[in-house]
Amino acid sequence: MLPMGTGTTMKGLVLRITTWVKRLFYVFLQNILNKIGRPSATDLCSDACLTWRVLIRNTNYHFFQSNHSSRFLLWYAGTRELSYLEQDNVHLYSIEDDCYVFVLIDKDAGDVFDTIRYPFMYIPIQDYALEIIKVRTDVIKHFLASSSKFSERDGNNIYSLQCTGRCGSTLVASLVHLTGEFRVLAEPTCLFSLVSEARRRGWSLEGDNEHLVELVRGVMLLSAPRSDIRYFFKFHPGGILLFPFLRRALPRIHEVYLYRALTASAVSYAKIGLLLEQTAGCGMEETRSIMEERFVEEAPARSCWPPSMRDTLEYSACSMLSYNMAVFIRMNATRDPPIPAFRYEDLISDRYTFCKSFLLELGLYGKDVVERALEALSLDSQNNSEVNRKAMGRLSGYTIPRSVLEVCRSAASRLGVELQGDACEFVNVRGTVMLTNTGR
Repeated sequence: MLPMGTGTTMKGLVLRITTWVKRLFYVFLQNILNKIGRPSATDLCSDACLTWRVLIRNTNYHFFQSNHSSRFLLWYAGTRELSYLEQDNVHLYSIEDDCYVFVLIDKDAGDVFDTIRYPFMYIPIQDYALEIIKVRTDVIKHFLASSSKFSERDGNNIYSLQCTGRCGSTLVASLVHLTGEFRVLAEPTCLFSLVSEARRRGWSLEGDNEHLVELVRGVMLLSAPRSDIRYFFKFHPGGILLFPFLRRALPRIHEVYLYRALTASAVSYAKIGLLLEQTAGCGMEETRSIMEERFVEEAPARSCWPPSMRDTLEYSACSMLSYNMAVFIRMNATRDPPIPAFRYEDLISDRYTFCKSFLLELGLYGKDVVERALEALSLDSQNNSEVNRKAMGRLSGYTIPRSVLEVCRSAASRLGVELQGDACEFVNVRGTVMLTNTGR
């Protein structure tokens, strides 16, 4: 097991100190700039956008903060008409303080939906940010309701992939991208920020929260504004908490789920925690809190875990994975037909049949489209991210003790999740697609 602080070297300690000093400097500078150019109440026009210029970007500092636009250094610029949002290089970034937050990015970023170049959508938005744009939620609500472009949309051209995480979802997003049939949004931060905002403000995350249904609809449609394009959303695993709202917000949205045996996924999560500590100046305690914040504030069934295990990466990883699956099982129990669920292990054992079956769920047929998608398997789907294959490979010897997995099994069962064998495979998952090899 890896308790807080394990593996801290002198080099890592120096990195943590310098990162902390940089953050203090950036926060101080940002606060000064925003105080100098703080907009007045009259600037928050009832039919306009409020904008700031981005002075510093790609500092790495923002990667470890909460998902809010304050992760950029801003300078107040002024207001613009709502039509400003219709530019191709303006993207929804987050929800905060009763505002939708958009980012205007440099066109040099190229195609932000190219998952081969950008495995996560936040990368080009943060690296090429030119301007932050805020619009009040009531303005957006009126805009969506009064425009036939949005008011009549039912989500039929939108496909969503929910997942446990560390289960090949980034690879699957690349498969879909290479078909050339979808615009792929890989973990857009606006969806996770909506979860963060709901928690911060104490909103109910049950499906009967009409305000959250409205916000989910707004976020999805503003991220997928065209009705003549098919969109594929690969959700961040923390987005599982939005599961109860998707079908209510968009009645004809298409949903798919992807999962992997818990042991392998938990090992992969813990490796990410180690990488953050070793390469990004995060201590183990901070790393663990970041991981838990991105999923659940207080992991259910915590009482099953001995106190000595609760401050470890393994606890965080196992709890997050179990809870994610528990939410899916509970929500899928009443779906008719059930949401189709795919296993990562099937992708590894029979890539062609998996790809063929998965694309069929997206309405794609034919050997040619499958062959195009399979080109993704020869690439590192996270090559341009912090968790690329080479970085993860440096921790190839890491394992999770059997004693931890036994406790995890007990905690998971309390959530209604059954784990089997040393691999802790999820069993009896309703909707799991059983692949049949029908040849090529």
